[in-house]
Amino acid sequence: MPSPPFPLRAPMARKVVALLALSVASAQAEDRFVGVAFNTSPLFTYSVNSSGEIALESQTAQTTFGELIRVDPGGRFVVTFRSPDELDLWRIGVGGLLTLEASAEPEAPRELTQDVALSPDSRILLALTGDPTLPRGDPLRFDFRTFHVNNRLEMDWSGASWAPPGGLNLSFDPFLWAISERLPYTALLSLSSQQLAVLSISATGEITDTGQRLATPGLLNVPFDISPDGRWAISGGNTDVVLFEIHPDGTVTLEDTFDPNGPAIGPNCLRFTPNLNQILIAPLVDTVESLAFDETTLLGSVIDSAETGFGLPEALAVNAAGTMVLVDDQTAGGQFSLASVFLRPDGTLTPTGHTLPKGFKLADLQFIPPRALPSLPGDANLDGVVDAADIVFLVNEALPDDKPILYPPNFANADLDQDVDVDQDDLEALVQLLVGE
Repeated sequence: MPSPPFPLRAPMARKVVALLALSVASAQAEDRFVGVAFNTSPLFTYSVNSSGEIALESQTAQTTFGELIRVDPGGRFVVTFRSPDELDLWRIGVGGLLTLEASAEPEAPRELTQDVALSPDSRILLALTGDPTLPRGDPLRFDFRTFHVNNRLEMDWSGASWAPPGGLNLSFDPFLWAISERLPYTALLSLSSQQLAVLSISATGEITDTGQRLATPGLLNVPFDISPDGRWAISGGNTDVVLFEIHPDGTVTLEDTFDPNGPAIGPNCLRFTPNLNQILIAPLVDTVESLAFDETTLLGSVIDSAETGFGLPEALAVNAAGTMVLVDDQTAGGQFSLASVFLRPDGTLTPTGHTLPKGFKLADLQFIPPRALPSLPGDANLDGVVDAADIVFLVNEALPDDKPILYPPNFANADLDQDVDVDQDDLEALVQLLVGE
């Protein structure tokens, strides 16, 4: 093979030899979760072992602001909102250690609002921006914008925006939104008029209002959860669980509702289980409940409930195996704790008996998925061999700043130095593999 037209670093050959000697890492023995408190707060990483014991692993040196966390399903990064107008991207390192990697903000005088949605493939972020110099009620005061994440974990505005007809009044429009991988993206937007608006987002981030509006049974004030295949979305309001189906052509239908006949659902306490056999709910009482779900019969009845001793749940998360639930809540005595609950395949819930007291209440709690393991280091294009075509793939699809982040299997094979980005170092390492130095 001829010499490559780009410089190589002397230590790179040793790095490649070390990489070739590495065996595939085993799956992490503990599950990890990330949480954020209300208002200005660090991000907290917690570990939970197979017995349900909970430990605080780390917290970030920098703070964020907001009540929602978005986690890359590929386990590579976390996105949060930081006041007054930044989106922050945090790299997920070994042991769930989070480091602030990049920030993005709109051009002045526009500012970002608190929420952001992340597509399941992590290529598109949808955020709401506002111009405080325009009068309230001005149709152009607020608009939605899409951002891209690239392979160096940088965020850039796509250049696309969409202003809701008639404008917004954020004193009355809570606006929860989520993105599904359908057509190629379908965004759901809850409106204070008790309607669901459906937007279409292109692969390049262009936003189109489909004009579809669905009446909802009350105001939806529980953030959406999207099923892993992008087909189903759940939200809630008052006591109802509301189920939507997102069809392959991007149309959305309201398919079912369920009233658990109890208090309202906690703000971030509605989740699909990974196997899509149940939906987990934490009402504003001292229980966690599993609700039957089937893609044919849809929402069923409550399967089981487990008492946590809490009274005001705020956040709930479930691990990738669907075996452990973590709940954050407030005890009757005004103490704040995390509690773990076993989840069986049949939906049975059993408290582990383990809690972690702390001095604050979490606003959101999310599971951190383990990163995909390399199937063949260097095989970035996933054709089963490591060759010059992988160099071409990296040059064309991974290194340009305007290219979206690779899918997790491609990313895992391309990230030869395992530093959770794909950059010039990985290209040089790949060349060394091929020339045998």
